Amino acid sequence: MTHAHDQMKPVMPEESTTGMLLRISVLGPLDIEWEGQSTLFPQERLTGRGATPALGLLKALLSQPHRFATRDWLLEQFWPESAISSAQERLNDVASGLRTLLRPRGSAAKILHYVYGSNGKGSGYRLEGYPLIWVDADAFVWSLEQAARFERFGQDALPLWEQAYQLGSRGQFLPEEVYSDWAKARREDLAGQYRQCVHRLTTLLRERGATEQAMLRLRTYWQANPTDEDALRPLMELLGEQERYQEAEDYYQQFLLAFTEVELDENERPQEPDLRTRDIRNYLSTKQVQRVSKKDDHLTKQPFITASSPSFLSADLFISSRASEPFENGLSTLLSTYTQQNTYANTGIPGYSTRFVSGAVSQSALVTQVEPFQKKIYSSIDAMQNRRQMLHHLMMIGSTALVLSPYAMLYPNGSEHLNLSVLDELETITSSYWRLCTNTSLDLLGNLSEHFRTVVTLLQRALPRETGQRLCLLSGEIAQILGKTLFDLQEYTLAWSYYMFSLKAAQTASNQDLWAAGIGRMILLLIYWEYPQKALPLLQEIHQLTIQNTRVICWLAAVEAEVHAHLGDAEACSAALTIAKKILKNESLGEDCYATGFSSSRLAGYEGACFVRLHQPDRALPALQQALSLLDPQAIRRRSTILTDMGIAYAQQGDIHKACRLADQALSLTKQTKSRSVLERVRIVLSELDAWKETNEVQELEKQLNTTSTFIAE
Repeated sequence: MTHAHDQMKPVMPEESTTGMLLRISVLGPLDIEWEGQSTLFPQERLTGRGATPALGLLKALLSQPHRFATRDWLLEQFWPESAISSAQERLNDVASGLRTLLRPRGSAAKILHYVYGSNGKGSGYRLEGYPLIWVDADAFVWSLEQAARFERFGQDALPLWEQAYQLGSRGQFLPEEVYSDWAKARREDLAGQYRQCVHRLTTLLRERGATEQAMLRLRTYWQANPTDEDALRPLMELLGEQERYQEAEDYYQQFLLAFTEVELDENERPQEPDLRTRDIRNYLSTKQVQRVSKKDDHLTKQPFITASSPSFLSADLFISSRASEPFENGLSTLLSTYTQQNTYANTGIPGYSTRFVSGAVSQSALVTQVEPFQKKIYSSIDAMQNRRQMLHHLMMIGSTALVLSPYAMLYPNGSEHLNLSVLDELETITSSYWRLCTNTSLDLLGNLSEHFRTVVTLLQRALPRETGQRLCLLSGEIAQILGKTLFDLQEYTLAWSYYMFSLKAAQTASNQDLWAAGIGRMILLLIYWEYPQKALPLLQEIHQLTIQNTRVICWLAAVEAEVHAHLGDAEACSAALTIAKKILKNESLGEDCYATGFSSSRLAGYEGACFVRLHQPDRALPALQQALSLLDPQAIRRRSTILTDMGIAYAQQGDIHKACRLADQALSLTKQTKSRSVLERVRIVLSELDAWKETNEVQELEKQLNTTSTFIAE
């Protein structure tokens, strides 16, 4: 005997177009298409005369159950202050305009119905339903309901959950009506259903061993909802299963940063992360330490990073529970807090503790403690993990040295002397590292950290004021190169810490150009973390500085344009790009002493990247092609970045072949540069190509990405 539910196979709304006239998308920007017509829906109808009120009526109806709204409700929403007679007449006109806007020429289809109520009450308008009018939000809800129904009867619901996800991931409900009260209830309802869809889909994918797909779905959802701990926890678990502990820690830090904006609890105190989230984070931190300990028997049995200790980024206070306060008060407060936190922090080196209250640390103490530590670090199998620990502790020591240096400078003549030829040589070496960091990352890290240690050690000495200032400036420059290098290696927590050090050093040395360059790089890190809003106070800080280097000024204008592009502000983005172009045209840029790489090619690249972010590939590609044509042939890392941006633009256009070919070229270059940030951009190309993930070209690109990632990790 066969039951009805054993044969369930519903006709999915988007698979059947029989009798369909219109396809309306309200998840993401509003879009309207005609089905079965010889011509496309004319986009000018969306901006023509009377279009705004007609579209308002359409959206209002789609936000209501059964696509129906009473006349009284509509009048209250759109003409609350108008006389009832004029408002009713206006509503009639708008309804007529909506029919004209949606209906193809020559069609007599019933699109909008006037529904009479009983006793003259409850009359209103109802938009025709499916199949005549297909709406993505309704198809999304239908898919969810069918998926739940299939699971209730023991059927395979994964295709339906995946279908619902593809619809729900288009965007939030009517984002252009985010401040309209009438859209709020439907938006919140759909957001909750999309959240349910993501969690159920990822659970099913994990059960079937499709870890990468589950991670992609979770990451995409969580990055749009960074305070959702229910999404963060399984994402961190998946990363932990693959021993990607640092990546999990980076996501946790991004969560803390977003969490600072959460409202206070009922006792007016900052809310804390869920205990389960903290437990997972501590567990992964412990696993990370255990992995390092197993690989290096010489490491101390007391771990440098414990499950209970705060992260280094948290120590910088940027993402602590008080993070918003320093930002509101400007960078000076943030730097002051940074100095206090790092000065009083324990270095973590066994038997060695640096505290400001106990006095200055001698040069011999620094050398005695750091050198054996470095020898053990570089002999480890897992070099990157151990370098991370070494750089962490160097930062703690450097922070102490930087705080103490102004006190040594109180005595202009100093009690110790440094041969100026040594200082000149250190400056020459630093200039060489600025040039080298353009195309190399991992290969540079070891020697660069040694150079930083040398300068930090010298900074502890009681030197004449001028010598001390030069060393402060040098330490700030090297820290910024280290931050830039670490950023490219996806060591974002450490990169931020070294940028902070660089700013404090620039402040101490009274060098506003280095200060501005450091802020610019911090802004780029915030953009990468998808927190462009946090960059706005930093931009204001830049505008208050007196910057001498024209190239830095021009570069910062382009960086500002990228911030506005990520915020979706096309007008502000265009204004910032115009400023950069004007400076580039009318003034000499001068020496690129802080490796901004800014040039005509770089400006065109920034412009292209902005248009990519604004989802304007037709404008992005000419700019990126110009950037490529003007590029220095030796700038291979920059070339790989431009190629990936072009790949994203072609993917947005649906040109699979060109997108994959350009991304593959970028991966070939990345085997030379070992740039992990380019690998991340290739992943963006793949995410844009998700609709074609089953094609041979996309699968081959994913294979090449995995191969290159493995090559760089070795």
